[in-house]
Amino acid sequence: MNRLMQFWLARSQEERRDYSALFALCFIYIVHYLVFCIPQPFFIEDAGISFAFAQNFVDGEGFVAYAGGERVEGFSNPLWTFLIAIFYALGISVWTSSKVLGALFGVMTLPLSFAIVRRANIPKNIAFLAPFALAMSPNFVIWNASGLENSLYCVLLALGMWRLLLESEEPNRHPISALVFCLAAMTRPEGIMYAVVAGFSKLIFAIIDRKYKSFFYWALVFVVPFGLYQAWRYWYFAWPFPNTYYAKLGTGKRFKPFSWTQRGWKYINAYLEAHNIIDWNGFKLHMGYALPLLLVGMNGLKKSWMRWTIIAAMCWLGFVVLWDGKIADAPEFWGSIEKNWIKIRVLSLLAVSIGVGLTSLFREGWRARSLLWAMGASSVFFVIYSGGDWMKAHRWFNIVAVFLLPVLVIGVAELLTTLSLKKVVAIPKSGKTLSLQAIIISLLVVGYCISEIKVSTKFAINPETSVTDIHRRVRYMTWVQRRLDVDHVTLLDVDMGAHMIYSGWGIVDTAGLVDVSVARHSDYNRKFIKEYVFKERKPEFAHCHGGWAKTSKIPRNPEWKTDYIEISGYPIGNRRLHIGNYVRKDLFISELEQDDFKNAVVFDAGVRLLQWSVPAPEVANGGALFVETKWQNFGSREADVLVLIGLERNGKIEATASFQPGYRWYNMKDWKQQEAVSGKFPMPISSELEEGEYNVYIAVLDQETGENLGSEAELKEISGIKWLSLDQNMEVVSKETVQEKSEEDRKLAIQTAEEGDCELAWSLWKNSTRHQYRNRHWEQKHLAEQHSAIASCNVQKAIQEENELNKIDLLLEAKKWDHNLEAYQELAYPLAELWHEKGEDLFGLEEWQGAYDAFSRSVALEPSRSHTRKLAEDSRDKRLNIIPPYKKKAKKKKPLRLQ
Repeated sequence: MNRLMQFWLARSQEERRDYSALFALCFIYIVHYLVFCIPQPFFIEDAGISFAFAQNFVDGEGFVAYAGGERVEGFSNPLWTFLIAIFYALGISVWTSSKVLGALFGVMTLPLSFAIVRRANIPKNIAFLAPFALAMSPNFVIWNASGLENSLYCVLLALGMWRLLLESEEPNRHPISALVFCLAAMTRPEGIMYAVVAGFSKLIFAIIDRKYKSFFYWALVFVVPFGLYQAWRYWYFAWPFPNTYYAKLGTGKRFKPFSWTQRGWKYINAYLEAHNIIDWNGFKLHMGYALPLLLVGMNGLKKSWMRWTIIAAMCWLGFVVLWDGKIADAPEFWGSIEKNWIKIRVLSLLAVSIGVGLTSLFREGWRARSLLWAMGASSVFFVIYSGGDWMKAHRWFNIVAVFLLPVLVIGVAELLTTLSLKKVVAIPKSGKTLSLQAIIISLLVVGYCISEIKVSTKFAINPETSVTDIHRRVRYMTWVQRRLDVDHVTLLDVDMGAHMIYSGWGIVDTAGLVDVSVARHSDYNRKFIKEYVFKERKPEFAHCHGGWAKTSKIPRNPEWKTDYIEISGYPIGNRRLHIGNYVRKDLFISELEQDDFKNAVVFDAGVRLLQWSVPAPEVANGGALFVETKWQNFGSREADVLVLIGLERNGKIEATASFQPGYRWYNMKDWKQQEAVSGKFPMPISSELEEGEYNVYIAVLDQETGENLGSEAELKEISGIKWLSLDQNMEVVSKETVQEKSEEDRKLAIQTAEEGDCELAWSLWKNSTRHQYRNRHWEQKHLAEQHSAIASCNVQKAIQEENELNKIDLLLEAKKWDHNLEAYQELAYPLAELWHEKGEDLFGLEEWQGAYDAFSRSVALEPSRSHTRKLAEDSRDKRLNIIPPYKKKAKKKKPLRLQ
């Protein structure tokens, strides 16, 4: 505190005012930032991907999408992911660290923007508008607060520019800017573009200053760490580019510079129109009207020839941009011009952009202006090249704002300086005066604030898809998993963030971002989809509808229609349901077997109860009785039935519950006669139910009429309902007794696993949890031990197995339960290396099927073998005779033949 006070007292009065102003601007930023932290902590769904990768790495899993999964560079923000991983390793949650860092890096960017603008040689009071513009910018603040890398990216780019300018002023300084731009290139893939622009700027500065060696030192400082990082990437992930790059190759050509109404240009236009002061009767006074200030900021208006050049450029651009080039009854030659009007428009913008950059050279503050312009033009090019972004509030303009908002401020300064507004206006009844310049600046500030507050408010009320939004789906499908009593789930979905963090499931990523195989076949080749999705991975759950269903064409596959069934949607507010949720049919639907009919009971109207059981009959008050059933509709019944479960004691039904076979997802009219439909139902046990033994009965009712269906079997009428006895009793016992019974079954499960009966061991464990079906804490407490026991059981069986393929199957079963088991790794990893070598031999012989099988087994045994996965995909492509998007070359146009 004393040092801070000494620092403050050592400053001049002017410096104190400057620091106070910057502090006030930082405060504005923080207040704006908190809008997306306190009322509804906003984390864009994609941020969850980085969070999950960071957590998995620190937890010892590596950079994988899920525990036990394969290595995949499913993030395009490595430095950000590494940074939050460090904080996570220190015990700080990814949620907290990302918000704190977003605020900190955003605050750091503000004084840097001020320092850069000051080097453009404009008045200090106007230079403060640059950090103010950023502090009020929704694009800057929202995406800094989103949990993504934007705040880090922005501060690195701003720091790199400021440092580069500082080094050009004092060429003997160390080229720290090269290291900063290296870090920026490690933060986002397109960061290399900004590093190239910075390097080119450094070269120009070095030539002008005749300090040639400084450029080579700069390049060396950039290339060495960046090269080492790329070498590590290739060693770890096996692919030259991030997985996200390959995933986006198959989604169609994004770079359409001459398509004015699609993607990139449309994205820019939408951004400009969204930031408006007035929106009245179709007229919008928006950000686009401020664009001429960019030209003014770069070249000024003091020189007459420059003034007229800028006016001419603005008139020309206004002409080609605002007019569509169409003329009624136009002469014949105009048809060619009209046809190429978009090209004329785009090339005009490009020419003016280059011209503005060149004509601004060597005037006052040209280095700062030129650097900002080059960076800004590059950022706009990237927007057009990438086709924009799907997220609200125009995320890519988070970066553009760092460059072009300062240029707009410089333009304001140039305009006001040229106009020389020295007149003052008296404020009525106050005796004070205001300069015209101050009035104009105030009006600009008020108008800008109105525009940006409108955008921020709109986003705060209706934000983009967040981790919380997709967490709803995870919770819903986790409930579905528990209802179906499924132990292991592989999910086909497109929203990965929340699933990677919360579900613990295996993942097939429809978009391919975190899925190596899908990313390499992002054109959704049908042969690949058929093999990978429906034969290899066979996801138990899927979420597929809307645009991604159309893009992936997955629902067009016949396996989708035969193997999957849509279940009900989950609520997302305003009485709406989010649909597109599917489960694999064989989770509760199977082909009839002869054993199904041993104890079958036939009810009226073609309904047959094939099997039933109460595997854990001892439960406590407040718990649930787990009932398993299997049904058949052999009479083509149309109406659904409702099954009542009754607990009878002393001739009286003491408790009842109901369920519908098919879980209300598979209506009985759709059942096929050769299908058996299973159902597992937890019957709630009231806390008021007396302890003691009860007989378990069921009754079958027509769901439409309420008619009690009769049966060939003997039914017992109680309270006007005909019941079928399941010849099984259940017992309501004390919680202490239930605990003892659960412990007894749990220990027996461990013992059975040690004796080598893996399936029975798991069945005993499941029964131990069903005694306390609602006690999730007890289940989670012992789950890891049970998984390890089952894994060890399968490893021991694998050791005794002589057939190598059977051995691998047993090891993969063990891996499914506990992939970190030391005994598994000691046996599986050498075997993985052996099969990799077999695959290489077969690959050399061009035996693609054998090579693929060998590589697949190798990577299945040891998922960290990313280079093996690469060879497996190469073998797959050869075998299926397909060319993935990343290997396709642009078709060359045939030369014209002269007749």
